[in-house]
Amino acid sequence: MKKLLALVALVAVAGSVQANTVAWINSTDTNWDGANWYNVETPANTGMPVAGDSAYIDSDYTPFGLPILPAAMPVISSTVSNVALFMISPFYSAQVTIADGGSIGVDSLTRIGHGDVNAGSGITATLNMTGGYMVSALIQLGYNENDGTNTLAAGHGVVNMSGDAVLHAGAMSFGQEMGAYGFDANAIGTGQINMTDSAFFLVNGDVTAEGATWVGSGMISATGAGESISYIYNSVDARTEFTVIPEPATFGLMALLGGGMLWIRKRFTI
Repeated sequence: MKKLLALVALVAVAGSVQANTVAWINSTDTNWDGANWYNVETPANTGMPVAGDSAYIDSDYTPFGLPILPAAMPVISSTVSNVALFMISPFYSAQVTIADGGSIGVDSLTRIGHGDVNAGSGITATLNMTGGYMVSALIQLGYNENDGTNTLAAGHGVVNMSGDAVLHAGAMSFGQEMGAYGFDANAIGTGQINMTDSAFFLVNGDVTAEGATWVGSGMISATGAGESISYIYNSVDARTEFTVIPEPATFGLMALLGGGMLWIRKRFTI
């Protein structure tokens, strides 16, 4: 319950703060701190992205005219500021890790795996969640950019969830194409959510019909041996919840262990 209350707190709408585009540029340090960011609009300003900003994580920022190629990708291990836009891999492949104790809120859009026509297809972005949580108004996994001539660049987005990671989407899309030019029939981007342990994925509203497709096609899958994905609509909280179901043998072992403990208790209390 505490975690879910914290999720609600993270979605507070940003105030009237001057929005900036802030790019991750560090090549050796994974810490989410001010020295590792570059303000695209105002290069003289440094500092972490704050409410209203657009945060870009990439492995190559030469499109912004930056000389630094950030080989080290960021790790979020504490609560960081809400941002308006969170982009992982708008040009080249990149990844972000949210560790246990880490959290971030996104007020508008999280896009993981943006194919860029200037960079070519095959771009893959990864969000690794080994704990912690993220809440975002909209999450797009895999996005295709169209240059207006029906030339597409496919983006691929992957989320790996383990431990007690929580991912909360207001709305969710897999493999969406840029719709400005009307070539939506050619979408080829892909999205994938891999879950294990106590990972918890939830989407606002009743998306059980979509969930059947996502799980049935393997876009949301369990990675542990014998595990599977369960999903239900929680009408009380008005959201669809995806959880990991352990392999049947695990349930049998737990029952056997419970029975054994009961026998031991009786044996030594006579």
